Amino acid sequence: MKRCFISALGQRLLPRALRVPAGPRTCLPASPATVVALALAESLPPEAAAPPPGPRPEQLPEGVAVELCNFLHRIGLGIRELRGAEGLAKPARGLGLAFEQMRQRLKAEGVEFADLTGHPWSPERADFECTGKPRAKLGLEAAVIESCERPAVTIGGELVQKARGEALRPPSAANDAD
Repeated sequence: MKRCFISALGQRLLPRALRVPAGPRTCLPASPATVVALALAESLPPEAAAPPPGPRPEQLPEGVAVELCNFLHRIGLGIRELRGAEGLAKPARGLGLAFEQMRQRLKAEGVEFADLTGHPWSPERADFECTGKPRAKLGLEAAVIESCERPAVTIGGELVQKARGEALRPPSAANDAD
């Protein structure tokens, strides 16, 4: 068989979501077997359509989802450290892509997690729990979240776990004795 027919046949054997649309055929079949194989592949019954979006009976349990998000958050922190290391940029990029795929897969299931590092902070913030007293730091104009040891997790748009970490605030003469 010619190479272009092997490629066309291979595409028809893949699931519909992974297929690459075939362009015009520029070569003729080399044998009757190739013609029969292509005809059979084209006559396969269409695949069943994906189920409509909505609640699924096999949804990820809340406790498992939260633990998975915590674990992925720690992996994300490790990848961030690897990106800064010399000579590890290429492996860190691959790990980062895999991390994003996992995040997108969870998002498709209705589970999202967020690292709030760098976001503004206030004591009234509902999705962040500050560990200890916010430290004063020169050069800041507004209070900010310095680091998160665990992410904020939402399932179906509902907050199920507050992020936890440390916050920084601008110094003020009335509050700081340091």
